[in-house]
Amino acid sequence: MVRQSELQFAKMIAGAVAAVFAAIIYNRWLLEKPLPAIPVQSWDKYVEQQKKAGRDI
Repeated sequence: MVRQSELQFAKMIAGAVAAVFAAIIYNRWLLEKPLPAIPVQSWDKYVEQQKKAGRDI
């Protein structure tokens, strides 16, 4: 029979693995989300801010 401490350890490991995968998925979503719709007049300012932030546009 499995001891309770072994079950708690397995739950802790499963939770840690789930947290790592959630962080990976969230970071990919942040990188791949579409650019916001902005007015044409502010495009140059937007491009400048994105370059300062180190993002590709």
